[in-house]
Amino acid sequence: MAGDPRGRGGRHRRRPPPPRPPAPRARARIGEVAELLGIAGLLDRSVGQLSNGQRQRVALGRVLVRPARAFLLDEPLSHLDAKLRQQMRAELKAIGAVRRTTTLYVTHDSVEALALGDRIGVIRDGRIVQTGTREEIWYRPHDTEVARAFGRPRINLLPGTVTPGGGFRSADGAVELDLRAEAAPGTGVLVGVRPRDLTLGAGPGHPLTGTVYVTEVLGRSVEVTVRLGEQQVALVVPRGEAAGLRPDDPVRLSVRPENLLLFEADRPERPGRRIGP
Repeated sequence: MAGDPRGRGGRHRRRPPPPRPPAPRARARIGEVAELLGIAGLLDRSVGQLSNGQRQRVALGRVLVRPARAFLLDEPLSHLDAKLRQQMRAELKAIGAVRRTTTLYVTHDSVEALALGDRIGVIRDGRIVQTGTREEIWYRPHDTEVARAFGRPRINLLPGTVTPGGGFRSADGAVELDLRAEAAPGTGVLVGVRPRDLTLGAGPGHPLTGTVYVTEVLGRSVEVTVRLGEQQVALVVPRGEAAGLRPDDPVRLSVRPENLLLFEADRPERPGRRIGP
Protein backbone atom coordinates (compact mmCIF):
# COMPACT_ATOMS: atom_id res chain seq x y z
CA MET A 1 0.00 0.00 0.00
CA ALA A 2 1.42 3.38 -0.96
CA GLY A 3 2.13 5.86 1.75
CA ASP A 4 -0.02 8.95 2.35
CA PRO A 5 1.16 11.53 -0.23
CA ARG A 6 0.19 14.29 2.16
CA GLY A 7 2.76 13.19 4.68
CA ARG A 8 2.43 12.99 8.47
CA GLY A 9 -0.75 14.39 9.91
CA GLY A 10 -2.57 14.40 6.56
CA ARG A 11 -1.12 17.75 5.49
CA HIS A 12 -0.11 18.41 1.89
CA ARG A 13 3.59 18.70 1.32
CA ARG A 14 4.65 21.88 -0.44
CA ARG A 15 7.03 21.34 -3.28
CA PRO A 16 10.12 23.48 -3.01
CA PRO A 17 10.31 26.19 -5.71
CA PRO A 18 12.64 25.41 -8.61
CA PRO A 19 16.13 26.80 -8.15
CA ARG A 20 16.77 30.16 -9.75
CA PRO A 21 19.01 30.04 -12.81
CA PRO A 22 22.31 31.90 -12.65
CA ALA A 23 21.99 35.61 -13.43
CA PRO A 24 23.77 35.42 -16.84
CA ARG A 25 21.47 32.62 -17.97
CA ALA A 26 18.38 34.48 -16.72
CA ARG A 27 19.41 37.64 -18.59
CA ALA A 28 20.01 35.64 -21.76
CA ARG A 29 16.58 34.02 -21.49
CA ILE A 30 14.87 37.37 -20.93
CA GLY A 31 16.67 38.81 -23.93
CA GLU A 32 15.67 35.87 -26.12
CA VAL A 33 11.96 36.15 -25.27
CA ALA A 34 12.03 39.95 -25.52
CA GLU A 35 13.47 39.70 -29.03
CA LEU A 36 10.82 37.18 -30.07
CA LEU A 37 8.05 39.50 -28.81
CA GLY A 38 9.62 42.67 -30.16
CA ILE A 39 9.92 44.32 -26.73
CA ALA A 40 13.69 44.32 -26.27
CA GLY A 41 13.69 48.12 -26.31
CA LEU A 42 11.13 48.30 -23.48
CA LEU A 43 13.01 46.42 -20.77
CA ASP A 44 14.17 49.59 -19.02
CA ARG A 45 10.77 51.29 -19.00
CA SER A 46 8.28 51.32 -16.15
CA VAL A 47 4.78 49.93 -16.58
CA GLY A 48 3.32 53.45 -16.66
CA GLN A 49 5.35 54.24 -19.77
CA LEU A 50 3.89 51.35 -21.78
CA SER A 51 0.87 51.33 -24.10
CA ASN A 52 -1.87 48.69 -23.70
CA GLY A 53 -0.40 46.64 -26.52
CA GLN A 54 3.09 46.81 -25.02
CA ARG A 55 1.75 45.78 -21.61
CA GLN A 56 0.07 42.77 -23.20
CA ARG A 57 3.38 41.72 -24.75
CA VAL A 58 5.24 42.20 -21.47
CA ALA A 59 2.66 40.08 -19.62
CA LEU A 60 3.05 37.36 -22.22
CA GLY A 61 6.82 37.58 -21.92
CA ARG A 62 6.64 37.09 -18.15
CA VAL A 63 4.91 33.77 -18.78
CA LEU A 64 7.13 32.55 -21.59
CA VAL A 65 10.40 33.43 -19.89
CA ARG A 66 9.84 30.82 -17.18
CA PRO A 67 10.92 27.25 -17.98
CA ALA A 68 7.83 25.05 -18.33
CA ARG A 69 6.69 21.85 -19.96
CA ALA A 70 3.35 23.46 -20.88
CA PHE A 71 1.81 26.92 -21.06
CA LEU A 72 -1.82 28.00 -20.54
CA LEU A 73 -2.70 31.18 -22.43
CA ASP A 74 -6.22 32.45 -21.73
CA GLU A 75 -7.31 35.03 -24.34
CA PRO A 76 -3.80 36.59 -24.48
CA LEU A 77 -4.66 38.92 -27.40
CA SER A 78 -8.20 39.91 -26.41
CA HIS A 79 -7.40 43.57 -25.61
CA LEU A 80 -5.41 44.36 -28.74
CA ASP A 81 -6.65 46.10 -31.87
CA ALA A 82 -7.12 44.11 -35.07
CA LYS A 83 -3.78 45.06 -36.64
CA LEU A 84 -1.77 44.25 -33.52
CA ARG A 85 -3.69 41.00 -33.00
CA GLN A 86 -2.67 39.89 -36.49
CA GLN A 87 0.96 40.81 -35.80
CA MET A 88 0.96 39.02 -32.45
CA ARG A 89 -0.57 35.89 -33.98
CA ALA A 90 2.39 35.69 -36.33
CA GLU A 91 4.81 36.17 -33.43
CA LEU A 92 3.11 33.55 -31.28
CA LYS A 93 3.27 31.10 -34.16
CA ALA A 94 6.98 31.81 -34.52
CA ILE A 95 7.49 31.31 -30.79
CA GLY A 96 5.72 27.95 -30.96
CA ALA A 97 7.97 26.85 -33.80
CA VAL A 98 11.10 27.95 -31.91
CA ARG A 99 10.27 26.69 -28.42
CA ARG A 100 8.33 23.50 -29.24
CA THR A 101 6.47 23.84 -25.95
CA THR A 102 2.99 22.38 -25.48
CA THR A 103 0.56 25.29 -25.18
CA LEU A 104 -3.14 25.29 -24.32
CA TYR A 105 -4.52 28.42 -25.97
CA VAL A 106 -8.03 29.60 -25.05
CA THR A 107 -9.80 31.91 -27.50
CA HIS A 108 -13.22 32.87 -28.83
CA ASP A 109 -11.63 34.01 -32.11
CA SER A 110 -11.91 31.31 -34.80
CA VAL A 111 -9.16 33.00 -36.85
CA GLU A 112 -6.72 32.63 -33.95
CA ALA A 113 -7.73 29.01 -33.45
CA LEU A 114 -7.18 28.13 -37.11
CA ALA A 115 -3.95 30.11 -37.35
CA LEU A 116 -2.28 28.85 -34.16
CA GLY A 117 -3.76 25.47 -33.30
CA ASP A 118 -2.14 22.18 -34.24
CA ARG A 119 -5.21 20.55 -32.72
CA ILE A 120 -8.42 22.41 -31.94
CA GLY A 121 -11.05 21.58 -29.37
CA VAL A 122 -14.51 23.14 -29.71
CA ILE A 123 -16.33 23.56 -26.38
CA ARG A 124 -20.05 24.26 -26.07
CA ASP A 125 -21.96 24.51 -22.78
CA GLY A 126 -18.92 23.16 -20.92
CA ARG A 127 -18.59 20.05 -23.09
CA ILE A 128 -16.10 19.22 -25.83
CA VAL A 129 -18.09 18.93 -29.06
CA GLN A 130 -15.24 18.12 -31.45
CA THR A 131 -11.47 17.86 -31.50
CA GLY A 132 -9.19 17.62 -34.50
CA THR A 133 -6.73 19.33 -36.77
CA ARG A 134 -7.68 22.60 -38.44
CA GLU A 135 -8.41 20.64 -41.64
CA GLU A 136 -10.76 18.25 -39.82
CA ILE A 137 -12.60 21.09 -38.10
CA TRP A 138 -12.90 23.01 -41.39
CA TYR A 139 -13.81 20.21 -43.81
CA ARG A 140 -15.62 17.80 -41.45
CA PRO A 141 -17.37 19.89 -38.78
CA HIS A 142 -19.38 17.86 -36.29
CA ASP A 143 -22.52 19.97 -36.67
CA THR A 144 -23.89 23.22 -38.07
CA GLU A 145 -22.84 25.25 -35.03
CA VAL A 146 -19.19 24.21 -35.44
CA ALA A 147 -19.46 24.94 -39.17
CA ARG A 148 -20.86 28.41 -38.47
CA ALA A 149 -18.16 29.18 -35.89
CA PHE A 150 -15.26 28.88 -38.35
CA GLY A 151 -14.91 31.02 -41.43
CA ARG A 152 -15.56 34.64 -42.33
CA PRO A 153 -17.95 35.19 -44.03
CA ARG A 154 -19.90 32.40 -42.39
CA ILE A 155 -20.76 29.19 -44.18
CA ASN A 156 -23.87 29.21 -46.38
CA LEU A 157 -26.55 26.76 -45.19
CA LEU A 158 -29.44 26.05 -47.55
CA PRO A 159 -32.52 24.27 -46.12
CA GLY A 160 -34.22 21.57 -48.13
CA THR A 161 -35.02 17.87 -48.31
CA VAL A 162 -33.49 14.67 -49.66
CA THR A 163 -35.01 13.62 -52.99
CA PRO A 164 -35.96 9.99 -53.86
CA GLY A 165 -32.70 9.67 -55.81
CA GLY A 166 -30.58 10.81 -52.86
CA GLY A 167 -30.15 14.36 -54.12
CA PHE A 168 -31.02 17.69 -52.55
CA ARG A 169 -33.86 20.06 -53.36
CA SER A 170 -34.10 23.43 -51.60
CA ALA A 171 -37.29 24.35 -49.80
CA ASP A 172 -38.41 26.63 -52.67
CA GLY A 173 -37.25 24.24 -55.41
CA ALA A 174 -34.79 26.77 -56.85
CA VAL A 175 -31.69 24.67 -56.08
CA GLU A 176 -31.24 20.99 -56.93
CA LEU A 177 -28.00 19.10 -56.30
CA ASP A 178 -26.98 15.50 -56.94
CA LEU A 179 -25.42 14.61 -53.58
CA ARG A 180 -26.17 10.87 -53.15
CA ALA A 181 -27.14 11.69 -49.57
CA GLU A 182 -26.96 8.96 -46.94
CA ALA A 183 -30.44 9.80 -45.66
CA ALA A 184 -34.01 8.69 -46.32
CA PRO A 185 -36.02 10.56 -48.98
CA GLY A 186 -37.98 13.45 -47.50
CA THR A 187 -35.48 13.99 -44.66
CA GLY A 188 -35.07 17.65 -43.78
CA VAL A 189 -31.43 18.68 -44.31
CA LEU A 190 -29.11 21.65 -44.70
CA VAL A 191 -26.51 21.87 -47.47
CA GLY A 192 -23.42 23.83 -46.47
CA VAL A 193 -20.94 25.52 -48.79
CA ARG A 194 -18.26 27.96 -47.71
CA PRO A 195 -18.13 31.35 -49.51
CA ARG A 196 -14.63 30.74 -50.85
CA ASP A 197 -15.68 27.39 -52.34
CA LEU A 198 -18.23 29.00 -54.68
CA THR A 199 -16.99 30.10 -58.10
CA LEU A 200 -18.42 33.06 -59.98
CA GLY A 201 -19.19 32.01 -63.55
CA ALA A 202 -19.35 28.63 -65.25
CA GLY A 203 -16.95 26.03 -63.95
CA PRO A 204 -16.62 22.37 -63.00
CA GLY A 205 -19.20 21.06 -60.58
CA HIS A 206 -22.82 21.91 -59.87
CA PRO A 207 -24.18 24.97 -61.76
CA LEU A 208 -26.31 27.52 -59.88
CA THR A 209 -28.11 30.55 -61.28
CA GLY A 210 -29.31 33.62 -59.44
CA THR A 211 -29.18 37.41 -59.25
CA VAL A 212 -26.83 39.77 -57.42
CA TYR A 213 -28.26 41.14 -54.18
CA VAL A 214 -25.33 43.24 -52.92
CA THR A 215 -21.52 43.48 -53.15
CA GLU A 216 -19.06 44.50 -50.43
CA VAL A 217 -15.38 45.23 -50.99
CA LEU A 218 -13.03 43.35 -48.62
CA GLY A 219 -9.65 44.79 -49.60
CA ARG A 220 -8.38 42.76 -52.54
CA SER A 221 -11.52 40.60 -52.55
CA VAL A 222 -15.23 41.26 -52.88
CA GLU A 223 -18.04 39.53 -51.01
CA VAL A 224 -20.94 39.00 -53.40
CA THR A 225 -24.35 38.06 -52.03
CA VAL A 226 -26.50 36.24 -54.59
CA ARG A 227 -30.20 35.38 -54.48
CA LEU A 228 -30.97 31.76 -55.34
CA GLY A 229 -34.76 31.76 -55.35
CA GLU A 230 -35.83 32.67 -51.83
CA GLN A 231 -32.39 31.93 -50.39
CA GLN A 232 -29.18 33.98 -50.38
CA VAL A 233 -25.59 32.76 -50.56
CA ALA A 234 -22.36 34.67 -50.12
CA LEU A 235 -19.16 34.09 -52.05
CA VAL A 236 -15.75 35.76 -51.99
CA VAL A 237 -14.01 36.50 -55.29
CA PRO A 238 -11.08 38.66 -56.46
CA ARG A 239 -12.04 42.27 -57.13
CA GLY A 240 -11.38 41.89 -60.86
CA GLU A 241 -13.99 39.12 -61.18
CA ALA A 242 -16.67 41.22 -59.48
CA ALA A 243 -15.98 44.43 -61.41
CA GLY A 244 -19.15 45.83 -62.93
CA LEU A 245 -21.58 43.68 -60.93
CA ARG A 246 -24.73 45.53 -59.92
CA PRO A 247 -27.80 44.55 -57.87
CA ASP A 248 -30.25 42.36 -59.81
CA ASP A 249 -27.63 41.37 -62.41
CA PRO A 250 -28.07 37.70 -63.41
CA VAL A 251 -25.08 35.55 -62.47
CA ARG A 252 -24.03 31.96 -62.70
CA LEU A 253 -22.18 30.13 -59.93
CA SER A 254 -20.59 26.71 -59.64
CA VAL A 255 -19.46 24.54 -56.76
CA ARG A 256 -17.49 21.30 -56.75
CA PRO A 257 -19.31 18.32 -55.19
CA GLU A 258 -16.44 17.65 -52.75
CA ASN A 259 -16.91 21.14 -51.28
CA LEU A 260 -20.52 20.51 -50.25
CA LEU A 261 -21.39 19.54 -46.69
CA LEU A 262 -24.66 17.89 -45.70
CA PHE A 263 -26.22 18.27 -42.24
CA GLU A 264 -29.37 17.21 -40.51
CA ALA A 265 -31.85 20.06 -40.12
CA ASP A 266 -31.31 22.13 -36.96
CA ARG A 267 -33.55 21.23 -34.04
CA PRO A 268 -34.59 23.36 -31.05
CA GLU A 269 -32.66 21.07 -28.71
CA ARG A 270 -29.44 20.78 -30.76
CA PRO A 271 -27.73 21.83 -34.02
CA GLY A 272 -27.95 19.57 -37.06
CA ARG A 273 -25.18 16.96 -37.21
CA ARG A 274 -23.12 16.34 -40.31
CA ILE A 275 -24.29 13.47 -42.53
CA GLY A 276 -21.70 11.34 -44.26
CA PRO A 277 -18.09 10.27 -43.71
